[in-house]
Amino acid sequence: MELATRPERTRAAERLGVSAVIPNYNHARYLPDAVRALAAQQPPPAEIIVVDDASTDDSLEVLAQLGQEISTLRVVKHEQNAGAIAALNRGIGEARHELVYFGAADDLTAPGLIERLAGALAQHPGAAFASGEAKLVDLQDRFLGIRPPVRPSQTERFFSPSEVIDLLRRCDNWILTGAALFRREQVVEAGGFAAAARSFTDGLLARHLALKSGFVYVPAVFVTWRVNPEGYSRSATSQAEVARQTIDSMRRLIAADPLFPSWYPELLERRWRFSVGRVAVVESGPAGADVLTQFCARGSIDRLIYRIAGALGKRTGSVVSLGWLFLRERPMLLRDLFLTTLSRRIHGA
Repeated sequence: MELATRPERTRAAERLGVSAVIPNYNHARYLPDAVRALAAQQPPPAEIIVVDDASTDDSLEVLAQLGQEISTLRVVKHEQNAGAIAALNRGIGEARHELVYFGAADDLTAPGLIERLAGALAQHPGAAFASGEAKLVDLQDRFLGIRPPVRPSQTERFFSPSEVIDLLRRCDNWILTGAALFRREQVVEAGGFAAAARSFTDGLLARHLALKSGFVYVPAVFVTWRVNPEGYSRSATSQAEVARQTIDSMRRLIAADPLFPSWYPELLERRWRFSVGRVAVVESGPAGADVLTQFCARGSIDRLIYRIAGALGKRTGSVVSLGWLFLRERPMLLRDLFLTTLSRRIHGA
């Protein structure tokens, strides 16, 4: 199928309609940039719903000022803090349009997100969602990299449910919620975001939907993702016990879902172990060493290697730890990593 032209994509986005949902808790300093970037999309979302989760900073005042500037902004207030997952589910219930975008109050959407992703969904009416890529920066806006590290495809394409199963064997880190548009009806039918999945809740939902209806991948950057060491997603990777509880919950939920192949929970645990370990290596320090030895290590040899790596200095120790992690967990094929890196260099992404 030929890709739609830009005017065709724009008309499709306007016809389908997009509800943008942003959960917020004490991110007043980032809200203006996040909301304005969404409102500047061409075409813009039909509504921008910020679910304020009982913030204690001046978020509500900031949102009131933004509401005078952006007529499509709607604020939903929680009287008590209920957490990010509850805020997301509240946003689903409030959304009025066919497509829904789940953003973050400290992220920044790039031009083309709605136009290209809605256009892709218009071309593939059965697909549950369309997703793209994210640029990662730290809180000082220093560049950290592009995600996903391995693309499922170097060109825009639809993956059927059977192709998703094959894709999961190779890699499964290709779904970034902040760089995706979902069909609201399918999200509702799936039950929304599961609290039991913790920080993996969006990943679980997206994988379920992809296995049920397929998805479209668009290899372009649609969001700048600020990596906050104190953010919700990092909570599951910064402490060994939390990481262990999270993967246990993930395995139980996946095993109970007949759409997932029986071999997937074990494979996901390997990839989760690598992901947690990679964060620990990057952040280093005593907490990182504890995660490596208490969660990532499978036995005494692993623990010994991580302890030796920790004594080699940050640069050399990081290389040794990451190399060993990769060999032990095999989270992706080196060939796929190389092809993605090469494609991004050639195309300047």
